[in-house]
Amino acid sequence: MRREVIRFDTEPVKVKLDKGPYAGIECHGQYGIDWRYSVNDGKAVMYLPEEARDALVQSGVAVGEEVAIRRLGRHRWEVERVEPDLSLPETETPTSNGIPASARLTASNARPAPERQFGSVEGPETSPRAESDAFVLPATAVTASKHMMSCYCVAVEVAVEVQEYARRKGMHIAFTGSDIRAMGITVYIGDNQRLREAS
Repeated sequence: MRREVIRFDTEPVKVKLDKGPYAGIECHGQYGIDWRYSVNDGKAVMYLPEEARDALVQSGVAVGEEVAIRRLGRHRWEVERVEPDLSLPETETPTSNGIPASARLTASNARPAPERQFGSVEGPETSPRAESDAFVLPATAVTASKHMMSCYCVAVEVAVEVQEYARRKGMHIAFTGSDIRAMGITVYIGDNQRLREAS
């Protein structure tokens, strides 16, 4: 199946990255080096020059996320990460006794109405607080998550600096998502070893 080639102009074009911003394949195009990306669930491809690829990396977009890309002029590109829609579905309005209408018990079998799809109300013993507590991470997990995130940020910054330095020297170095992940994990392990030695 022939895939669509995305074209860019002054109007923003939204695309979804199938892989990360470092996963572009270096190609020799008509006007120099281009980077080829698979987008929109493999249904299309896009070719970005060096300036557009740099803007894509700096946008902070991740695998599976959308970006809006537009060409402002020669060697001028704008890439904006599209924030995912995290809006919650509308909640049901409780009736006078505090139980949603879809969770009323029928007179025949005393079971919740069949259209209820997200769990049933079992009685006054069910506590909203108990449900929310299930999503709370332990303090140690939160700390470890923040530490790992900072290590990945360091890895990304190092990769960008190395690629920029290589470009100034006339070389082309491209880091993949696996490279960034390996660098971040290396930084994370090194930090943990230093903390154990210090203690």
